[in-house]
Amino acid sequence: MGATTVNVVDNKAKTGFLLMDQFGEKTAYEMTKDDLGKSEQNPENNFEVTYSTETKEIAGYKCTRVDLKHKTENYTTTAWVTNEINSTNKTYPFLKGFALEYTMHNNDMVLTMKTKELKKEKVSNSYFEIPKDYTVKPYADLLKQMEEMLEILIKTLQWQTTMFQQMALGEREIMKNHR
Repeated sequence: MGATTVNVVDNKAKTGFLLMDQFGEKTAYEMTKDDLGKSEQNPENNFEVTYSTETKEIAGYKCTRVDLKHKTENYTTTAWVTNEINSTNKTYPFLKGFALEYTMHNNDMVLTMKTKELKKEKVSNSYFEIPKDYTVKPYADLLKQMEEMLEILIKTLQWQTTMFQQMALGEREIMKNHR
């Protein structure tokens, strides 16, 4: 048992949901047309995009490397895109191709999301319904939860930095007294 996340988007209806099963606690976050539209408001203006000639195969598809550098935030992303799939890329809709892998670098944190398998098949309408054993919440709740977690992380890092600085000052004071 662990944590799994499944993202389901109905491109025709412009709605979707995010299913999260975190150690048995199942929550579905519903995404409205507005929620999905927020991620599509000219994000290309925020990035410097460099297309490479480097290629690799992911899930049976030939992919090309794309490097993205955020213009104002301190992070970069490496995406691997293919032109063999005709679909919308929700994370970076301005990319030429469909991304099958992302690696985001933010200071010392690295997050990689990679496609393991793709199946092209017709799915029933029930696929776009939230399973009954999930608690349904609005997507805004997830965003708020993520903001709160980020605040806690920032405060923790600030505390750790202060502690390390105090420890370093203490070491200098001890060394000074031993001279």
